[in-house]
Parts: sequence; C-alpha cells; structure tokens
Amino acid sequence: MKRIFAHIGFSCALTLTVLNLIGAGYIYIITAGLAALFAVSLAVKRLRQAAAVPVCLGSAVFACLVYLCVYQSAVIPALQLDGKEAQILFYTTDYPVKTASGYRYTAIAERIMLNGAPQRIKLVLNSSVPLDAQPYQYVTATAKFKSLCEWAFGSFGYWGKGIYTSAKIFECSAIEELSASPMRYITELKGSLVLTLAENVKGDAGGLAIALITGNKAYISDSLYLDVLYSGTAHIMAVSGFHLTLITGFVYFVLKAFKVNGRAISVITILTVVIYSALVGFTYSVVRSGIMLSIVCSGELFKRRADSLNSLGAAVFLICLNPFAICDLSFSLSAVCVLALLTLLPYLRKTTDKIKRFSKRERNAVISLLYKGVAYPSLSFLTSFCCIFCSLPILYIFIGYTTVAGLLSNILIMPLASVSTLLSLVAFIASPFRLISKLFFTADYFYNSLLIKVIRFFGSFSGSTVTLNNYFGFIAAGVLIIFAICFILNNKKLIKTAFCISLAAVFAFGAYSVYNEKSNAHIYITKGGAVVATCDGNTAVCGVNGAKDYNSVRRYLIAKGEDIDLIITKNNNGYSQSLARTFTCDKTVISGDGLSYEAKFGESYFVKTVDGSTEIKVNGAEFNGDSADITLDGDAITDGFGTIDLTDGDIIYDISKNGNYTARRLG
Repeated sequence: MKRIFAHIGFSCALTLTVLNLIGAGYIYIITAGLAALFAVSLAVKRLRQAAAVPVCLGSAVFACLVYLCVYQSAVIPALQLDGKEAQILFYTTDYPVKTASGYRYTAIAERIMLNGAPQRIKLVLNSSVPLDAQPYQYVTATAKFKSLCEWAFGSFGYWGKGIYTSAKIFECSAIEELSASPMRYITELKGSLVLTLAENVKGDAGGLAIALITGNKAYISDSLYLDVLYSGTAHIMAVSGFHLTLITGFVYFVLKAFKVNGRAISVITILTVVIYSALVGFTYSVVRSGIMLSIVCSGELFKRRADSLNSLGAAVFLICLNPFAICDLSFSLSAVCVLALLTLLPYLRKTTDKIKRFSKRERNAVISLLYKGVAYPSLSFLTSFCCIFCSLPILYIFIGYTTVAGLLSNILIMPLASVSTLLSLVAFIASPFRLISKLFFTADYFYNSLLIKVIRFFGSFSGSTVTLNNYFGFIAAGVLIIFAICFILNNKKLIKTAFCISLAAVFAFGAYSVYNEKSNAHIYITKGGAVVATCDGNTAVCGVNGAKDYNSVRRYLIAKGEDIDLIITKNNNGYSQSLARTFTCDKTVISGDGLSYEAKFGESYFVKTVDGSTEIKVNGAEFNGDSADITLDGDAITDGFGTIDLTDGDIIYDISKNGNYTARRLG
C-alpha cells in the first residue's frame, strides 16, 4: 500500500478531532465500535485485501487507546486539583507575559505538598506581581489551583501543551538552586535575542522583528496586532513551518555557497531544525515542519527520496501521540494548509504553468516578462486561496471567523516578511560586531517600518472579516458528505463538480454573512454576563470584569472587525482599560449609584445606564430594561421565546431592522 503513514497519520488525526469535540464521555463506546469494525475488516477477505481499510480502522482504535490512557493518567489527576490550595516547588520555563490582571508564567511544578496530588506537572501560574526569579530558577509559593477547562477545545491550546490546570500564586520565595534542564540555555539565548532586538530596533519595528522570529507578540502595539489580524496575515507572527523552512533554507544556501559536503549539510540542517524548534518552545506547527524536513534530510543521507504526503502523515502521527495536540490551532492550520498545497494546489496551478511555459517560448523579452508578471502573482493567489479555503472548517471550530483580505495581502506581505525575518536574524548574529550590526539594525528598522505600512494598509479592510456562524457548520458538513461520496465512487469528474459546488456554497455563505452583519444589529452576551452591542458601525461594551469575559469580548470584536465607541464598567479595571487601548475607545463610563448616563448613536441605537444597570435599545428591541424584550438575570436570559441558560455558552442575538430577533449559541 502506497503512503501508509499518510493513512495512519490522518486517520489518527480525524479520530482525535472527533473525540476531543464530543469529550471523554463516549470514549468507551467509540473505542468498542471502532474495534469491532477493525475486527470485521480483518475477518472479511475483501476488506482485508484492501489494505487501507484495516490500516485506517486500526489507526483509529490506536488513537482511542492513546486518548484514553493520557486522559486517565494525566488529565483526571490534574483536574482533581481544582479549588485546592497547597505549597509548591516550581520553576518557570520562559519569561512572563503581561496580562490585564498581572503576569502569567508557564511553569513545571516539581513538588505539590498535597496528599494524592500529581507531581512534576506543567501548569499556568498567575501572579499579581512579577517573580523575583529567572527562568529555571526554583521558587516556593502558596498556590490555589483552578482547572483551565473541562475539555480540550475549550482550553485555547493549553491541553495540547500538556497543561490542564492553572494556579494563582502568592507568598513566593526564590531559592538559589537552578534546574538542570538543558532548555535553560536555549531560553537564555531566546532572552538575549529578544533583548538585543528590542534595544536596537525601536518601537513596532523591533516588536515585529521579535514576533517574526520567536512568535512573542508582547513587544508590538495593540493597534498593529489588530491590523495584522484584519489583513489576514496573523500566521507570519505565529512561528510555524514557514519560519523554520525559511531559516533552514537560508542555512542550506549559505552552506552550499561554501561548497560544504552534501551529507554534512544534511546533518547541520537537522541540527538547525532542533535548535530553532527548541528556541520557539517546540510549537506543534514547527515540530510538524521539523519532522518533515528531517525526513527529507535523512533521505539525502541514505540516498533515498522522501514522499511529501507520506512525510506529512508521519509527522501528524508522531504529534498525535499527544491526543490533545490536534486542539492546537497552529498545528491544525499548519497540517491542513500543507495538505492543501500537496493535493489541491497542483490541480489549480495548471493555468499558471501554461502561462510560464508560454512565457519561456515567447521570444519578445518584454511580452515574456509581462506573462511572468501574471503567472507568479496568480500562483501566490492560488496558494492563499487553497490555504484559506481548506482551513475554513478549522477556523470554524476554533475561532469562528476568517478574513478574505488574506487572498491579496499574502501575495505582498509573505515575501516581505521572509526578508524581514532573515534580516533580523542576521542583525542579531552580527551584534557582537558593533559597526556591522549597527548597519544591519538600521536597515532592519527602516525595512520593518515599510512592512508595517503595508500591513496597516491591508489591515484597514477590517470589513473583510466573515463570521463563520452555525450556518457554516451545516454547509461544511454537507460539503464533506458530498466529497466522501465522490471519493467512494472514485470519479474524478464528480470530484471536480463537488469542488465547484462547495466553492459556490462557501461564496454564497460569505455573501450572506456580510449582508447579515451589515443589515442586522447584534447583542452578544458572554457566560459571565458581559454584553457587546453593535449597530450601524457603533459598538458599546458593558460589564467586562474578568479574564474569561475579556477574552470572549476581545475575540468577538476581532471577528466583527469593530472598534469600541463606549465602555461601561462598574470599576475602571485592567480588563476594561486593555479593551479601550486595543480597540481605540476614548469614552469609558464608570457606572455606580446615582449615575444617569445616555449615549445616542442614532435613531435606532442608544445605551443608557441608571443606578448601575444598563439598558440598550437597537432597532426597536430593548435589552435589560424594566419591560425589555431581552432581560439578563444572573446566569439566565429571558426573552420573548423563553429562558436561556448562559452556563452552556455565550449567546448572540441578531436583531433585524423591524425589531425581530433570533438567538443562537456561539460555538
């Protein structure tokens, strides 16, 4: 059977996606059902001879067993710490991240002084003040534990990193002892790189350089971060296979230029893969690319040619030995995009190949150059289209929106970002030589400033974001069923027809989504009771008092491509201040007893606060008033159709121009 690892890897990935979506409650039933099908595939001669069937079913059973073992041995013990308090001995594995409420660390808890508690676990630590300790220096503290989430997809990728719980720490005391982990030296190298670039390349130009190389976005402004998201090029700051391939390609080119032996080049390239992967924290998208590159280099060592699709399957299989890795957004997007480039792109690029062949035959140099000028942007556009189109189901599951600006912005920004990454890296390498490094750092500053202007230009198209609501889920399911039938029938004409139908369905959905966003008003209510109201390009935010509300509101506003016109808060907390900075809001109202305030954005939309309560009226529908259409009371919402429990998830109300409204659950 050809490409056995492709069958194994993608079967494991698909099985784990389903298991993580439905949770652990049905794991035994699913495992038993798949095991029975696997036994049937071995018993029936016709199925057994079609080797792909038992291989895929056997891989699915293996994935279930891996999920079950890890869940029982690692997840359940960590979740049982929820609400408990204990003394811990730990060390942090990276530098802190500044949050709205303090500082966040990733740490290894060597010892938890609590009977029956798991030992040497990875967790997220939150502190109101920065720790007086360096990474990998031991610290003792009192910790109060809190589970991150009850299921993998709700953990924002933490379960994929082996982190199942968080803790609030206080009464911290650092000790002199350091961990013996070799990663300490890699972290010091990363700290040196970040500090050098931050000191020598000022402002957002330096922050962008740091983000491109390390994925650390703490040094760029909130406004630039939003522009990157709206431009559809956020992947340039999420360290991935693109960065690893770029850097290893640069190393390969330099070694080739110095005529280094082929096998030595392969060994050095593999070492570069390992070092850079460690530098960025072994993110799954980098690990996926690293495994594929290592397989290719190993093929060079042993004079064997590697198959790209088989290499991708092998990488996916190895990463899926952590059953929650599939819930890491960067890994899922990386794997799906590479799969799209290996399968869909070759069919679509036939036109550009014809243009290239014609340009080579054309004797007139000017006409040949014009044809090439059409061919290369066309190929870039098709590449962006393949990645965006095939990643829509992933974006639907994880974040619920996409931006079509990336179809055009990637054609220009990706090559510019490639040069910026290499220029910043060379500037850091040259930093011991003051005169030469000053030249590189100056060039890096001006080049990144140009790149930022390009990003801000495409980021100004914030209206290009398309919300992938529940209707898209039905479309995606229908498309998958159509493709499954076509592949079972093994008819190429039907596959092409199915692709055209699915493409038309996605474009129709996009047009409907844009129309719905522009014509209707929306009231978004989080599980914690925070409220976002949008109408006619105006947005008011009320009641953001905690980290979960802050993150939910932030993601929602990014998906909408909206700024904030008004923030209403009971106390001017850090979360409200952070939202005001990020979404350029210059009007914050602190509600309290005796306060009366009214903001009128138009005839169909106004916000009013009286004695700490908030009333919103959009398109004739009222929210939370004395006789309102929609009333929020604790963990429940009452509207004209009945009562909705907020504990099951966030709610969005779509309110039409005539005042009619519908409610749907987000996610």
